[in-house]
Amino acid sequence: MVQKNNKNTLLILILFTFSFLSILWMLTVSNSFTFDDFTTLCNARFKTFNELFSFLPSKSYNDRPIGLMFIKVLNILFGLNYQSYHIVFGIVHFINIILVYKISKLVFDGVDEKLKIYFSVIAAAVFGIYPASLMTVSWISAVYDILCCLFTLLSLYFYLKSRINLDYCNFYALISIICFYFSIRTKEMSLTLPLIILVYELWKSLDEKKRIKLRWYLFFQLFMMVFFVLRLYLSGVKNVTPDNPYYQSFNIFSLFKNAIRYMFLYFDWGNSGFTFTDFSYGALFGVGVFGIIVIFSLYKAIKRRDFSILLSIISIGISITVVLTMVNMQHRLYLYIPSVFIGLTVAIVLYKVMSYFQFKYLWEFIIIFILCLYLVNYTPGMVGYKVNWLNYCSQDANSLKQIEKLQAPVDDTNVYVKGALEGYNIFFYGPGNSLKLMFDNQSINTILVDEFPDNPEQPYIFLDNSNNSITEVKRDMTPKALVINSIYPSQIDSETTYNKDGSLNIGVVCNIASENLKILINGEEMNTSIGKDFISTVIPKQLLKVKKIEVMVKDSKTNSISNKMIIDNN
Repeated sequence: MVQKNNKNTLLILILFTFSFLSILWMLTVSNSFTFDDFTTLCNARFKTFNELFSFLPSKSYNDRPIGLMFIKVLNILFGLNYQSYHIVFGIVHFINIILVYKISKLVFDGVDEKLKIYFSVIAAAVFGIYPASLMTVSWISAVYDILCCLFTLLSLYFYLKSRINLDYCNFYALISIICFYFSIRTKEMSLTLPLIILVYELWKSLDEKKRIKLRWYLFFQLFMMVFFVLRLYLSGVKNVTPDNPYYQSFNIFSLFKNAIRYMFLYFDWGNSGFTFTDFSYGALFGVGVFGIIVIFSLYKAIKRRDFSILLSIISIGISITVVLTMVNMQHRLYLYIPSVFIGLTVAIVLYKVMSYFQFKYLWEFIIIFILCLYLVNYTPGMVGYKVNWLNYCSQDANSLKQIEKLQAPVDDTNVYVKGALEGYNIFFYGPGNSLKLMFDNQSINTILVDEFPDNPEQPYIFLDNSNNSITEVKRDMTPKALVINSIYPSQIDSETTYNKDGSLNIGVVCNIASENLKILINGEEMNTSIGKDFISTVIPKQLLKVKKIEVMVKDSKTNSISNKMIIDNN
């Protein structure tokens, strides 16, 4: 007994060791902020928790408060230390692996305890080690996917517990419902979970040759699913054009075609990109094996009345249904949650096959199986994917270092960036959310231009982004409140009216007329009167002898100086 327990412990240890090795590169300093991370962090950083959360969705798409609140907590704890974010994501991934293992043990209820552990390890290994579906763990902006998976697994786990432990049935059911709600408010990917549970109940009824029993909390979850589908989708589908990556089509042939594309993306060990590109020959082996499993499942269902494999395959399809409607994009990111059910399907298939052949070397087989899953990391596509990802990270990390060296802009600065309209660069997202993050200033306004404007709006900075270098060309840090919009009179001529003592009244219109403002005439501070929309002063006669009179405004509280305006004295 002790030896068996040691073997089981060693097997689980091997599972977690190779799971860790599969994501190790994601936890290094090389994996920096990139792509949508800047927007995700900005959305979380500059909003309060109350602003982020709403009980029901208020938008038809991308209304995901739980993920943003999680990122806000991480931002409060770690600031812009991206490695800490990735470590937390790694921990969440390991929790998900544990949940897949525990759920698998509940699914294999009634099986010998040793076999239950072995095949649960197989399911968890497919989920936790196979690299094609692990993009979620590497990307901070994939917080929605990794947390949605966590809450989906928790909901499923407590649902299964409610079926077994009748003493705490309602308690577990309540937790399952709450977790399902959290999963939906994290990402829409989990909407079909009640259908997967329904498939499970159908399988149990067929397996036990009993009438299907649907519990009240499953009906409640089905109601939640329908409610959120109507709320999230029907109001927003019409507003997305057919050329948009997120355009949705419910054509049955398009859904089937996208399912095939995702199958090829999952098995394509030569694809180093983030999305499906073509029906590669490299994926044919995996697709072929899957096809054999489908045929085997139909044989088992028709001839043997064993529906377990067929229904588990159907669960895979249900788990990915939500994203099948996006006909213009099949993204590697969306494979994370379906890989849970792929792992369960693989475990069930191997259980059926090995039970039939009475395979004796199961422990050794699982070790080899785990090693083979890990070795997929070294196929050309997976290596290329890792290299491509880290190249983008390196480019963005280098850009962040250059931005960090710039002098911090004042509030409401307009940053005009030349050379960022084409090609991937750090300024694209937002645009300029990277600047807001680095300078912790939400008021910065980034404008991508072909050429710098002749009359930029103050305050402003000109940045040139070329040859992987960010160069400051020019800046005017006149605070927006101090910017002089106009002066009266704008020039002095024969029609100008003077005071009796030869002095001259002038009015200055700034963006804000504050009591702290002082008018400077040729650098000399004047007594200033504050009006509702302007400030004014009297220029003494002796200061009117020059041909050009320089007018500026000073904030006596901050000592900030405005832009310079000239009154021509003709």
